Amino acid sequence: MDKITIRNKKIFKVNKYQQDSINKFIDTLKPESYKELSSCIVCNKRNFLQISDIDGQGIKRPTTLCRECGYFFINPQFTDQTHKNYYENFYRDIDRDFKTPSKDFYELEKYRGIDILNYIYSNKDLNKINSCLDVGCGSGATSFIFAKVFNEVIGIDLAKDYTKNVEKLDNLKIIHTTIQDNTFDNKKFDFINYCHVFEHINDPIKELKRIKEILSPNGYLYIEVPGIHSIDHWYDGNFFHSLEMDHTHFFTLNTLKNLMQQQGFELVFGDEVVRSVWSINTTSKKYSVSNESKNILGQIKKYDNFYRIQYIKIKKNISKNFSKFTKYVLKKIGIFDLIKKLYLKKKNKKFHLINGKIITK
Repeated sequence: MDKITIRNKKIFKVNKYQQDSINKFIDTLKPESYKELSSCIVCNKRNFLQISDIDGQGIKRPTTLCRECGYFFINPQFTDQTHKNYYENFYRDIDRDFKTPSKDFYELEKYRGIDILNYIYSNKDLNKINSCLDVGCGSGATSFIFAKVFNEVIGIDLAKDYTKNVEKLDNLKIIHTTIQDNTFDNKKFDFINYCHVFEHINDPIKELKRIKEILSPNGYLYIEVPGIHSIDHWYDGNFFHSLEMDHTHFFTLNTLKNLMQQQGFELVFGDEVVRSVWSINTTSKKYSVSNESKNILGQIKKYDNFYRIQYIKIKKNISKNFSKFTKYVLKKIGIFDLIKKLYLKKKNKKFHLINGKIITK
């Protein structure tokens, strides 16, 4: 297999707690812990280019680009059992340096739920959502926010300790399982949420087939992943850091669209962040696979630049510190709440989280 060379391979910084967890997980790995894909799951071709032999944590997990369609994935991948073991016993310890999220972190995650609601409701056709399945709900903060808006919400996640502090609501249930659980065999959901979850899925085709079984005929699927074209936004412009150990697939909106169309979904709307809303395609089974491999290689070359990485990092730090300073000044002179309300009004968002309460415009 042909290879390219990534020049800026600076390993993610982790603390001792996280490194110990990484080492413990590595100790569980054996040759039979992996499975290799001989062909692309989207176009079924075998024309691969290896992008990197290690991931952002320095673990040997080769990333592969399909030259025929641009699908970008880990190969070899973990087996389903290894994948399940990782998420049940190691993921949260490696991803964060705490087993149970703090109250501040939990409150901060509520804003993710607000952002998702505002995004899906930016289209006026999405107003008839009653039931919701929040897949990979993490701390449960997004599930809690959804339960304030929808009649029935189920949040699912494999990490039991991580959901301990979810606030109780009569219409909110948290289950420690996956969507393959037969609990959902006779269930239908109007809205299924995959926010920074789909890139972690071991077998996306199996996942999408199951989603089609439990998504209402007129329901909507939300998928948000860190887009390849938005590495400045997600990873301070550092391509190598986007190759996280727990990510199995890497997407642009078009490569995600290739996969989704293959499995009978159609794009309602989306962007290159990547945020996207999908529905089941009930009319046509015809689709065409667009090839974005050259575009992705161009993006990798752009992001794999030491000086550009430093520039983006400095730029984001200046912006962050300026925002903190502005907030401090506005609070000092007593007009922060007024400015915030005016800002939210200008943004024309339907949902706002103010002093812990959801305000609907």
